[in-house]
Amino acid sequence: MFQLVEKAYKYRFYPLKQQKEILEKTFGCTRMVYNHFLDLRSKTYKEEKKSINYNDTSKFLTSLKTKNPWLKEISSVCLQQSLRHLDRAFISFFKKKSKYPNFKKKRNRQSAKYMKTSFIYENDKITLAKMKEPLNIRWSRKFKDAPTSLTITKENDDTYYISIIVKEKIEPLDFKKKKIGIDLGIIDTITDSNGKSTKNPKLLNKALKKLRLRQKSL
Repeated sequence: MFQLVEKAYKYRFYPLKQQKEILEKTFGCTRMVYNHFLDLRSKTYKEEKKSINYNDTSKFLTSLKTKNPWLKEISSVCLQQSLRHLDRAFISFFKKKSKYPNFKKKRNRQSAKYMKTSFIYENDKITLAKMKEPLNIRWSRKFKDAPTSLTITKENDDTYYISIIVKEKIEPLDFKKKKIGIDLGIIDTITDSNGKSTKNPKLLNKALKKLRLRQKSL
């Protein structure tokens, strides 16, 4: 019987000029959505003592896109993931696992998350939503199954990375329900109930013998 586990693979990639433009637009839109709803959630709680969750912000996002049509120029999946990221940040704060969420800044590390409905993986190539060409990825290691999600990151030094999440099957360890008794002795250091034994290496005796030989040579 196999178990499904999530494994992460990170690679560097080199976007084309047009791809860079799409990514910059995506980073800007997801950052704007994150900051907009961080501000809304903060003000609503401060002024009305009400909490807004992910479902609420997801509904409000529709009207925000109507007021700001340029938000429709990128993948809607990335915008939804930005809301989920914000929601997880609040949940972590309320559980006292992290500080209150901060506003995202353009000069910091940029990222956007894509789910499997927003990219194409075919013939070991990945094409993001709104893009015509696959990404030029430096494949340093291989994975077996198709990606379930991926995160695009732009570092402060203008390098781009893609982090890919893959669900892989692993065979769990077979823990047999057998018990073994172990006896500690002097002649045989360890003897188990199956009759296997390990001899006493008598390290102290060997060390003393070497010491006596060295003392004689002085």
